[in-house]
Amino acid sequence: MKSEEFKLDEGDCRTLNAGYGCPAYRRPNAGEMWWREVVRHPAVWVVVALALNVFEGAARKWVAGFEEGGGRLLAYFSKDLVFGMVVLWLVGKPVIEGGAREVFETWRMRGLALILVGAVMSFFEEFNVVGSALSLRALVVLPWCAGVYAGRVRSFPLLGFAVVVVFLAVINLVLGLVQNGLPGDDVLNRYAMGEVDAVRVEEGVRATGMFAYITGMGVMSAAGVWAGLVVASLGRGWGYVWVGACGILAGVGCGFASMSRGPVVTAAAMLVLWVASSVAAAKLALRMGVIGVVMLVWVVVVWPGAGERLGLVGAGTVGRFWSAGDDNVERAVGQWGEMAEAVRRHPWGLGPGTEQVGGNFAAGMGMGLRSYESQLPRIVAEFGVLGLAGFFVLVGGTVWSLEVARAEGSGAGWGLAMRATQVFVLGQAYGNLVFNHTASGFVWLVVAGALAGTRLRGVHSVAQARQSPKVLNCTRP
Repeated sequence: MKSEEFKLDEGDCRTLNAGYGCPAYRRPNAGEMWWREVVRHPAVWVVVALALNVFEGAARKWVAGFEEGGGRLLAYFSKDLVFGMVVLWLVGKPVIEGGAREVFETWRMRGLALILVGAVMSFFEEFNVVGSALSLRALVVLPWCAGVYAGRVRSFPLLGFAVVVVFLAVINLVLGLVQNGLPGDDVLNRYAMGEVDAVRVEEGVRATGMFAYITGMGVMSAAGVWAGLVVASLGRGWGYVWVGACGILAGVGCGFASMSRGPVVTAAAMLVLWVASSVAAAKLALRMGVIGVVMLVWVVVVWPGAGERLGLVGAGTVGRFWSAGDDNVERAVGQWGEMAEAVRRHPWGLGPGTEQVGGNFAAGMGMGLRSYESQLPRIVAEFGVLGLAGFFVLVGGTVWSLEVARAEGSGAGWGLAMRATQVFVLGQAYGNLVFNHTASGFVWLVVAGALAGTRLRGVHSVAQARQSPKVLNCTRP
């Protein structure tokens, strides 16, 4: 039986075929497998890339064949390969003009120009091939992929995407709590580099979850909080509020399970900024707070030993604030002073890729940091003041495009979801967006989905779009 061809107006095509960038739609034959239409939708592959961003660390730690050599590289770049393939498939599709998508593209290009010029200027000092590839991945390639995706996909299931993140946060929290109580040399507490011992303090092992290292759990902490806020904002009904509260608890829990100060502070800052953004956010936060208390009591009652374990990871995290050997305020804001010092000492940079741990390891210099620990001075060291300016332009343009997306959307829920996305991007950009491949993977997938999920003005339903007199022959080969 041949596929049936029929005529739809432009609004029907945009709505029914959302995500394909056409106007073209093909009604599938009765015998055609449903999964063929599923796998052809770009949103599916973004979710796959998201999952790989979490599971690649588990593969490198626990799956034979992915621990060394080419298998390790394949796992490491798997999420980028999937995201890149769907973007290459979309490149030839029509570009959606105007709105938040165009704002993001404009500022992304300006930031890109500054970063590349800074890279050229710094190149004459030194050059690390592997490190440069990793830095340009985070600053150039992934933002470009996000721009192409958002600029050619007309809709995105941001609510469903956030629910998947909540699920991943819960899995990592449970695994992290189990890891906390195991010996440091247990197989579950392995790092991606087997010769590196798990970090253990008096209260237990600092958990890594499914990630290669502790830093991955820190990113999962912020992502879980973001997902919880988005689900509670976009979902209708108390069920979504419960899922949102679960995501926030899981996110904060991942930070405590890793016994790291940064993730806990970042999660708290995200929540404070989001709650302070509007009265509606404060009311929703109050509901989720009550639900969160109920959830915690239920977990302690149902899971024997959970209360003790939660108390230990809490004590271990608090202990880190007092025993880490550095000043907490200095750690939070000290990178600005280090950035100024880096600009004074080497304004044109020391060479692209020279601050990437992976690049230095590939060059035989071990797994340690080279010049600086914080992100901003490391950007100066790699790309100079021009690259630093490009980074600020890129992040600022992204946050501004999300503000435009917030204004374009309909309903208070969409606005709250975009506020949550803004604070998530800012938190990761201030932390370690450039030098943490898990953070950059999460951020640009979230940005791509958020911008693609922004509806164009005037095209909110098939009924509205049918007012257009233009009729197209919507057949899909």
